[in-house]
Amino acid sequence: MLNVKDITGPEKIGEAFARIFNDHFDVDDLILLYEEGATFFDGETPVVGHDAIRKALAPLGGMPGVMESKVNFCVVNGDVALMRADYRLVDEGRVVLTGSSVEIVRRQADGTWRYMIDHPTGASLASQSLNKDASS
Repeated sequence: MLNVKDITGPEKIGEAFARIFNDHFDVDDLILLYEEGATFFDGETPVVGHDAIRKALAPLGGMPGVMESKVNFCVVNGDVALMRADYRLVDEGRVVLTGSSVEIVRRQADGTWRYMIDHPTGASLASQSLNKDASS
């Protein structure tokens, strides 16, 4: 089981997510990484709160492979950090999923860090606005 007390720096949250995925996928442990009112966006509509995020994360449990995660950058301002992480799932030597996330994490009163906003594919998406401007 995850000990959130181990997440003493914002850059450790991605490691914790991958560890839960790889060692013993448990959506209830993943939820511990999120603030109660956190926002999760991985689709057309963001979801807010533990119940909605739990439902959004549950399908990960059926995915094969080992998750690898690396923080690309982490910018801290006081109790808030903006991060980009690159991740992939590798199953039997084959990459089955890859992406780059945008995350905002916040230091809690106990000194641990949790997701405030998590957009798992936010840094992977092509810029639609630039593509629209080019075609005008």
